[in-house]
Amino acid sequence: MLKGQSTKTARQCLVCGKTFLIHPRHIKLGGGKMCSPACRNRHRTIPLEERFFRYVGSITAAGCILWKGLTNADGYGVIGSGIRPWRNLIASRVSYELFVAIIPDGLSVLHHCDNPPCINPAHLFLGTTADNAADKVAKGRQLRGESLAWSRLTEERVREIRERHKAGDVTFRQLAELYGISFNAIRCAIRRHTWRHVD
Repeated sequence: MLKGQSTKTARQCLVCGKTFLIHPRHIKLGGGKMCSPACRNRHRTIPLEERFFRYVGSITAAGCILWKGLTNADGYGVIGSGIRPWRNLIASRVSYELFVAIIPDGLSVLHHCDNPPCINPAHLFLGTTADNAADKVAKGRQLRGESLAWSRLTEERVREIRERHKAGDVTFRQLAELYGISFNAIRCAIRRHTWRHVD
């Protein structure tokens, strides 16, 4: 890049339509939508429903309507509430309330399609936290075994531990020392309190 050449990107303000320049790192952080603080404040006064439709994206082959605005760490779309106190709302919850019904206190909005950025009201349903956890288990999305960051065993080692114990030549304590994990971790793995998915 030549000295003095701008690294900024041209964007169009969502409020006034004016073209302005912004550094790409600000876009990655969710900026670059409005050209000035005045437009940002005006944007907050635009009704939620009108702002919501600006971020309705493409439709997938499975019928998911994808959110093209900001997403949180879990991949769910987010949109500013537009009222004080300023906070982000989950886009799928907003979609459900706009097109289906008000969400009663204590209920979550779940996805039939298992696609976090999907805002298609036909793919959304209400459920409790327990329903959400059961849905996650039924669809095989829960973390288990080696996918857990703190796991010190592998599926292969669990099979090996179970075979050695079944042969009867070592105790739980000897296995714990051999594999460098706690007595309780060995006992739970052998008795299938943990690692139940390993045959």
